[in-house]
Amino acid sequence: MNTKSNKKNKLTTFLIILSFIFGFLQVINFSPMNQILTDMNLFNDENGNNIKIAATIGSDWEIARGNDNIAIISKPNETQEGDLLIFHTTIDGIGSSIIDPIGWTELLPENSSEGQTTASWYKIAGSSESLNYNVSWLGSSEYYVAGIIRVIGYDKTNPIQASATKIGTGNITNPSVTTTQNDTLIIGFHGLDREDEGDVYGFSLDPGPTVLYTATAGGGNSGCSVGMYYEIQANQGSSGNRTWGIEGNEEWYAATVAINSVVYGINIISPTENEDFGVVAPNFTVEVTVPDLDTMWYTMDGGLTNYTFTENETINQVAWDALSDGIINIEFYTNNTFGDIYFKQVNVNKDSTVPV
Repeated sequence: MNTKSNKKNKLTTFLIILSFIFGFLQVINFSPMNQILTDMNLFNDENGNNIKIAATIGSDWEIARGNDNIAIISKPNETQEGDLLIFHTTIDGIGSSIIDPIGWTELLPENSSEGQTTASWYKIAGSSESLNYNVSWLGSSEYYVAGIIRVIGYDKTNPIQASATKIGTGNITNPSVTTTQNDTLIIGFHGLDREDEGDVYGFSLDPGPTVLYTATAGGGNSGCSVGMYYEIQANQGSSGNRTWGIEGNEEWYAATVAINSVVYGINIISPTENEDFGVVAPNFTVEVTVPDLDTMWYTMDGGLTNYTFTENETINQVAWDALSDGIINIEFYTNNTFGDIYFKQVNVNKDSTVPV
């Protein structure tokens, strides 16, 4: 009887211990750390996590207006080195060619028609920007309105994605553009002949965009007006026309511009996919676009051994010598001070018979 009882107690104890072990394994299996490791494995399969940061409008802009043959406008107060500045000017009348401001690049060709002349430019702000910018035109004084906006989070190598222009009379129509990125910043501006005196001007834009400003100079037959809006287009493709309601049947020029967003991450220039190498370790060239960059490193064994670098160089020769011939997976990583990690990989072929 005691023997049976002891056996029963031992069996019960064994089952209890087994239950605890099973429960412990379940906890481990669904712990946050295991979930992180699982996510990392999935992430590795994706060959990178380059992410797009949508371009957006800075929190400040400037406008200027008057009657002269030169427009002087202040730099937006919060301008930082690297910001994209977009400058546009409209003057009353036609035939007065606007002279490009020094240091700026033409955004869209000057338009002189429909009773107004409008020109636009852009530049990437430097480390020591002037407090003011100016643009002038040939001939006598004219009423003018000028505006500057500030854009951040854009692609510095190719800031302008698409543009379109239109002229007409009556309600202003900013034409559609076709975007190639999701979450694209679109700006629209116009130059209008004569001052539009309707109270609704600037507040009857189609739903969706946000009006940044409207401004007028002069009055009646001797004035001009401008307007600027922006919107973020969630899905790439046609943006559609945008209409401003105005009073009367005035003449206008309108422009729509899409801004490329910056892509943060790693771009491997060399080596290229499936490139052949011999016993000499390959050189590598990577482009890293990461905010608040901290550390860069690469690995050829899945992260068991990491090699940090600060500039493009040659793969560690000792590590390369230790690798067998065949496909070698080189993984490049970088992180920033916020703890974000970016990753890209390339496969190369090591063949010791390849001539040096």
